[in-house]
Amino acid sequence: MELSKIDGLCRPIWQRQPVQVWSDNLKTICGNFNAIPEPDRSDVNGLVEHRHAGGVDFAHVAGLVAGIVLRLILRLLLPI
Repeated sequence: MELSKIDGLCRPIWQRQPVQVWSDNLKTICGNFNAIPEPDRSDVNGLVEHRHAGGVDFAHVAGLVAGIVLRLILRLLLPI
């Protein structure tokens, strides 16, 4: 197995983005997650990106938000 460099995973400076843009990136990469912004903030300092290292795909999520919530939509299937 070939080892991958991971020093690019740590960013000294993240970009500031509107909460909606950051949240849309989160949904695009991770699915049905919603970001909860910090009170009285309209922007997020962080990033959301798809990464590939060591043959594994993963989401690199970093941001100053109050929380991230997974929205589950459950459907009850009843036999007819």
